[in-house]
Amino acid sequence: MSTSDSRPENGNQPSRSVSADGSDDAQLTIRIPNPKVYMARQSLWVGRRGKLRCDACRAHNLKCDRVQPSCNQCTWVPGRECKYTPLPTPAHRGIPRCDTCRLNNLKCDRNVPVCDQCQMDNNPNCVYSPKRRSKNSTTETPVASIAPKANAEQDSPSLAPSSSVPSSSTHAESSSRASASRTDVAPQQRSQHSTQSVFYHSPSSVSFLKKDMPAMIKNRVPLQPWSHPTILPLPRTILQGLMKVDPEQMPVKIRFEEALDNFLNGLIPNLRDTAPMLPEMYSAVANHLAGKGVTRFATHIREWIAHHHVRSGSNKYSILLIPRDIVFQSADWDEDTLLRQYRNHADGTGTAPLPSNDADAAPDKADGAVDWRNAFERVPVRSQMWDILTYTHRNHSASYDMLRELRGLYFANITWPMVDMFNSLCPHCASKNKTASSIQAKGESERQSEMG
Repeated sequence: MSTSDSRPENGNQPSRSVSADGSDDAQLTIRIPNPKVYMARQSLWVGRRGKLRCDACRAHNLKCDRVQPSCNQCTWVPGRECKYTPLPTPAHRGIPRCDTCRLNNLKCDRNVPVCDQCQMDNNPNCVYSPKRRSKNSTTETPVASIAPKANAEQDSPSLAPSSSVPSSSTHAESSSRASASRTDVAPQQRSQHSTQSVFYHSPSSVSFLKKDMPAMIKNRVPLQPWSHPTILPLPRTILQGLMKVDPEQMPVKIRFEEALDNFLNGLIPNLRDTAPMLPEMYSAVANHLAGKGVTRFATHIREWIAHHHVRSGSNKYSILLIPRDIVFQSADWDEDTLLRQYRNHADGTGTAPLPSNDADAAPDKADGAVDWRNAFERVPVRSQMWDILTYTHRNHSASYDMLRELRGLYFANITWPMVDMFNSLCPHCASKNKTASSIQAKGESERQSEMG
């Protein structure tokens, strides 16, 4: 047997290593890859969005050299079929199809003033409406409801001046392409379509679609006020007002409660324990005042109850009331009668009453009567703080306006730092203040540049 190397011409075939004495050793047979074939395969690699990988490599996210009839990955798996499925045509991002093609789900070449589909159908009313996107979760109207009809365009020529509304920055590219392609059209063709498509002058304007476009309906989750089976809920007016508030424009409840806990933990024990209480402590004090249970409280809590004349406002629920100073010091103060009227209302309706319209009137009127709805201030639970402050901040009022409304609603133990803390966490007010400060800083810089 010859001692020369019997390497085949095909580089993919293995070569045999022969010993010096001319004897063959099958155990020393190794595979020697042909570097030319290896480099040829490596030259077929293409970056992202390049050549199509086979179906198996796409399914397993493997690197495919796209060699036919079998790629490098499918070669090592016996019985695997190496086939290629064409990718769909990539979408034209940022340039929508015309309304007719969107309505009929046709492939549009986005040519202006008339696309290929409308030109084949002899439809001169080829209108491009911008896509509507919103940061909030909204339900958009389908394409069929926003696509303008030919009769609607011909019957409303008075709407053409509204197309002069400046286009948004989102569709600047589409408007620039429209103006560029408009110059390539022959003058006769431009004059022919200018009389038929009156809305073409501003493709990115949607002012002419207002009558066909229903109002956007927000899919926001309504705010759920805090509730407890043993604690009297807030007045119905406040609960109904909270249902109309958008929670996304209010401070996050968890962040506010964390900030409130950090603020209360920094107070001395005498103030921390008598500030807005937790539900367990609140119910224990209310049951003790109603005679339902005997609980030993700390000395400073007993002193707070005696000093502020804290009373229980219900026989069924837990609610703490503090007599108002202007009523408590009056001559016609009848605590038993006023408390009985308050408890009858709370036990019968299941909600606390709102103050009457004559809330700030003095009790020494001509009839000498005191309204039971204006005789007490309610001590809120700590878990109700976010609901109460959200109601007073529903119109994004300032801190002093919120505090004035809280006094009108007769809530006790809510101080200025708590209100100002809630106002500082409001995202809507923060963005408004940031915009105002940037405008003010810009004005000051311009003023200084003019003076310099």
